[in-house]
Amino acid sequence: MKRIFYIMTLFAGLLLVGCTRVELPEAANSDLPTVQNLQYSVAGRDLTLSWELPDASGLSTKMVGIEVIKNSSEITSIDTLCTSYLIKRAPVNTQLSYAVRIKYADGRVSNNQALLFTIDYEEKARPAFVLLADDIDDLESDEEKGAALWFKENYVDTGDGNFMKLEDLKNINSGEVSMIWIHVDRVGIAQGIEGLPEELTSAAVKTSVRNFIDNAGGNVYLSKHATQLVVAYGRVKDKFLPNIFNSGDGSDGSDVWSINANMVGGTYDMRSHAIFAGMTQNADANTTYPLVGPVYRYDHNCLWDLNAITFSKSGDDNFDKFQKETNSEILATWGQVVDDAVAGLILFKADEDDHLGTVICNGLSAYCLGNEANTEYQANNEKLTQNIIEYLK
Repeated sequence: MKRIFYIMTLFAGLLLVGCTRVELPEAANSDLPTVQNLQYSVAGRDLTLSWELPDASGLSTKMVGIEVIKNSSEITSIDTLCTSYLIKRAPVNTQLSYAVRIKYADGRVSNNQALLFTIDYEEKARPAFVLLADDIDDLESDEEKGAALWFKENYVDTGDGNFMKLEDLKNINSGEVSMIWIHVDRVGIAQGIEGLPEELTSAAVKTSVRNFIDNAGGNVYLSKHATQLVVAYGRVKDKFLPNIFNSGDGSDGSDVWSINANMVGGTYDMRSHAIFAGMTQNADANTTYPLVGPVYRYDHNCLWDLNAITFSKSGDDNFDKFQKETNSEILATWGQVVDDAVAGLILFKADEDDHLGTVICNGLSAYCLGNEANTEYQANNEKLTQNIIEYLK
């Protein structure tokens, strides 16, 4: 049972907490009824304050709203007579002070009733890889199997992560899962949300993942063809659906496929970002990161043509326009691209209003964890993957 202290007045509050001072704003209106039975409850990282309203019959002025006071000074004014207040991702393992009082029509407020408590919290949530089949061997492509096997070796087998089945997506427990990774990389898959496995876009899954991102502060990694889910899961508007798409058969090549994080002539140099830490760079003009060499490989892009999306005029900054409208950071593009035309690796930031969680999309064809022939640059793929997971978890 949490430690709950009811404080009817400042003096009473000091008696209850001893040497711990709880300075509350003076109300000096003890004749006005205040809230009753103030309590709190915790679900994961979400804190809910609840109370009962008094009988205010016979008063010359009526109750019109509520004020919630955090740490004696931060006042939230509510213009309805509600009986609960939700604080998303409340501070944990530190002493909190919350008080509630009633606003009246004549401008006065009641005395405070307050709580002093600590939310004891041990982080148990771990990253999870979403299996698109009952077993790794049943996955549709070698690329998906390669990603799943890598995650198993580096996270599941070490106790640092878990697999999720598709049905688990319908009710994600943010207390157990800190981030999810969805990887779709298939030959012949159709462009658009309808081409993805239908379980990923069912109404129940979309609602669950949206809640995980927006309200629970859960983070998501979408790679290859799964980047299209950034729209289905409500993180960006429909017009920002990836519009460069390939899913054809593979072929041999004589060049090295890389990604470029030093973009637009150095205007957008993201090489110091945490997700590129420890990766080996090419010794070329743009210091790109090589990911796949001259082996049999698949041209499976699922990324953004910024010229088409932003409708920029000559001289406009595509990156700036896209980032501002989507609250994002473009981290990398194709290795050979030096202008602001294409975005392939994007971090969609968290914010306090609409999306408490962060989403990273990686639709670059060079990225591949399932190509056994790609021995020379596999370490870069693995390091990039590990960095993204560690960043998000």
